[in-house]
Amino acid sequence: MEVMEGHLEGEEKLGKIYKRWEGRPHHTEFEGLIPHATIKNDNERLAYLKEHRESGQNIPENRMSRAMEVCLKELVHQHGSLGPADVENSAEADDEIRGVDFVVIFDQGEDKPPLLLAVDATCTEHIGYVEEKIGHSLDRIKKDGSLNEVRYLRSEDHPDLTPQHFMPRIVLGVKSSKGQEILHDFMDSQSKDTDTRRRANQKLEKGPLTQAVREQAVNQLAYQLELASQKLSDDYLSSRLDTNKNEARKIRELQVLLEPITRMDDVGQQIQSEEWAKLVSFLKEPANRQIFEQGEQERRSTSRALPLVENIYKILALFEHINKVKEDSPDTTSGGAGQATEDDPVGARLGLHRKELLRVY
Repeated sequence: MEVMEGHLEGEEKLGKIYKRWEGRPHHTEFEGLIPHATIKNDNERLAYLKEHRESGQNIPENRMSRAMEVCLKELVHQHGSLGPADVENSAEADDEIRGVDFVVIFDQGEDKPPLLLAVDATCTEHIGYVEEKIGHSLDRIKKDGSLNEVRYLRSEDHPDLTPQHFMPRIVLGVKSSKGQEILHDFMDSQSKDTDTRRRANQKLEKGPLTQAVREQAVNQLAYQLELASQKLSDDYLSSRLDTNKNEARKIRELQVLLEPITRMDDVGQQIQSEEWAKLVSFLKEPANRQIFEQGEQERRSTSRALPLVENIYKILALFEHINKVKEDSPDTTSGGAGQATEDDPVGARLGLHRKELLRVY
């Protein structure tokens, strides 16, 4: 955790939490695991970004942003806001160049690789800034179906994880005007008074911040899944890849399932719809998945095509995992889903469900 100028009220009481998130991997530590030229290029890009960083930055807001990043890591790792998971700090190069503050690792058991989710933690009052960040992930999927790269991943809890992974990325946004309130909740969670600590932990585990974080994650992943599925359908049909009759038939079925979903502008309502349930069920059908994967394997053996089908199932697995956590944890905020509330700390119900860019505000 870097030391920054300025001061936030009561911040010194969070020393234990801050200490837990000190340290991060450095890209130069991956020599021998990642090509030297790749590391050298990142080193040069990082130096350029630092040199040309805008002057006159708002120091208190930057400090609050760093504090909210720590709080979100703590919320996910210690309070299970996205379900049981490990959290790893990103390397500075992945943070500055690729927009990833931390990676969430969901263990699926010994026989399956863990699910990986990249997170950009953002604390601001500027709508456009958040829209731009969310738009990066959506535009990448629309363009070529690719996911976000995390190049320098390291985890002591998952020593078998190798560097250089491509994974879905979401933006978890927090209003800077709500930052001090959130800090106080985390301060109370460290209180020596048992009742104060219990109430704070209960609020962090079940309160509006956790509910909104889940909502942001589920909605963004749902929209990414829709876009990636649409990309698969469009690319297949436009390329006239009809040599595999089974795949061609399944692509046309996918197109029919997507048609009513693409007309829905509210992702929150879309997820609850019968049409969405049919799409998810179709994608989960083992026979359908096998047909899509076989077709992709054949194409990638003769071209440099991106693993679009593989990416679809990465997004689907994360969506299903976090959505189940969300459904198993009823919304305890006073306004209910889809409504603005006074205690909604991230404004998730003020537009995040809208497809125009899944706005946080």
